[in-house]
Amino acid sequence: MPNRHVFFFFFFFFPNQIAAASQMKLFREHGVSEKNFALFLFCQPRHVRTPPDRFKDIVARAKEMGISPSQVNFVTAVLVLRQLLQLSWDRKLEIYARYGSKYSYGWSEEMTLRAFVKYPWCMLVSGSKIMAIMDYYIKEMGLEGSFIA
Repeated sequence: MPNRHVFFFFFFFFPNQIAAASQMKLFREHGVSEKNFALFLFCQPRHVRTPPDRFKDIVARAKEMGISPSQVNFVTAVLVLRQLLQLSWDRKLEIYARYGSKYSYGWSEEMTLRAFVKYPWCMLVSGSKIMAIMDYYIKEMGLEGSFIA
């Protein structure tokens, strides 16, 4: 039986070389360093399979949000945006703004985007975790929603 690492290398890497090359070219055009591109491949190699048009849109969206392509957070934002559907993104924006009629965190879309630029992973956690964390910071610790953003 062949070594499973060799199997993985041949069946995963070679079919995706063209996709990886086009993504690296796009990242270079936007000013992303090779080191950050390597991080992108290392963290989530399956994202190499993203269709080129969708990948272009995701990179453009991350850039429109004001994230500098020279920062590691740019690659992280691309990874997060790649994983989220638009519906999930909108739902998380609603949760950060408010949930139910009883509680309000008061985050505007701009505040949520500012938090996303600082820490892109904040949009991947579940809605219930967002609510639990925000409840703790606002109700238990008495912090303002704008301070947390």
